[in-house]
Amino acid sequence: MNLIKKWTSLSTLWKILSIAIPAVVIIGVIVLIIVMNSGLTATTMRLLRIEGTVTLQDASGEQRTIVDNIRFSSGDALSTGPASLASIAFDDHKIVTLDENSRAEFTKNNNQMELNLTSGGVFFDVNQPLTDDESFEIRTATMTVGIRGTSGYVTVDSDGIATLTLTSGHVHITGKNPNTGETKQLDVGPGQQIRVYLFNDRTIGSVDFVLNEITEEDLNQFILDRLGQSDTLRATVCAATGWNEDLILELGGYSVEVTDETEETEEEENTHTPTEAPSETEAEATATATPTTAPAEGGNVATATPTEAPAATSTPTSTPRPTATSTPTPTPTSAPSGDGSSGGSSNPTATPTPTTAPTPTTRPTPSVEPTNPSTEPDEPTPDPDEPTPDPDEPTPDPDEPTPDPGEPSPVVEPDP
Repeated sequence: MNLIKKWTSLSTLWKILSIAIPAVVIIGVIVLIIVMNSGLTATTMRLLRIEGTVTLQDASGEQRTIVDNIRFSSGDALSTGPASLASIAFDDHKIVTLDENSRAEFTKNNNQMELNLTSGGVFFDVNQPLTDDESFEIRTATMTVGIRGTSGYVTVDSDGIATLTLTSGHVHITGKNPNTGETKQLDVGPGQQIRVYLFNDRTIGSVDFVLNEITEEDLNQFILDRLGQSDTLRATVCAATGWNEDLILELGGYSVEVTDETEETEEEENTHTPTEAPSETEAEATATATPTTAPAEGGNVATATPTEAPAATSTPTSTPRPTATSTPTPTPTSAPSGDGSSGGSSNPTATPTPTTAPTPTTRPTPSVEPTNPSTEPDEPTPDPDEPTPDPDEPTPDPDEPTPDPGEPSPVVEPDP
């Protein structure tokens, strides 16, 4: 009751202050919690994908249970067994994939990221250039790779020799001999492979680089799988190195897609479309002019063969109608004696009787006129239905007048 009386006795200003001050304190606590948690979020990484046997250990060496999309913190270590892999995202633009029989330790402090590869191999894909306040390094016992926005593969063999295969972008390599403390630096470009060798029998020149240009055939299966499973990454790598995408897919055992244009071209090459036979009318209109051979003087036969096949025009022409001729046939008749007396002998006389030959039927014969000026014109083709003249029959003289069938036949005196 006393508190209520005191509250009601307060002025309006004090009432407002008594409410606002606790509210500000509560809001401040909430903001502080958010700021503290933001540092934790920056140091965590996300496990994207695992295959086969994968183990996760924290910074103290304790094994953690792996679940889908697990987040792990700076200092955690990831290991893969035979025929296994694991993909880790530092953020949306930085992804690394551990090869089989590999082990890597991850460190992240805000924008400073580091992967320490102790064995095996790791493929890195940074698809966006780092900002000025970011850094990302992959370290081995003998080599440090400074990455700014690139892709490649780092491996450490059983002898401890580190190798970098760069598939895109540029990196700065620092080789270091832990025994002598000597370092050596070199810049590497896309399509190059560098291997670091150490010599412990000298203090000068104890670190050496072997740099080689490589092609698609030099890539191992793990790199081919990374390129074959990402169209964007494969296109970026081929643009940077000049490698062939289809060859990478073929070497990796992936099917090469055929474009519709290529399929249509192959179908056209393999499909034979038969040419439609022209009709009789079209065939006559487009026939090749081949003149009929006609006997020339002296019995020679002239054959006209045009060099080209122009379209011939059929022009019906009439064959001249042969004129009917009379063939005299001797017929014995009785004639009176020369003096007209009785008892005289009679001499036989031959009276020719004209016989009219059958009139042949005239048919129009198409005459093909070739366009070749050197070709002789066609001779009329004899009609197979026309009767063949008898070779023993005398040929009538065209200048001799044809006898009129109505006139009497002249009397032919026999030879004595």
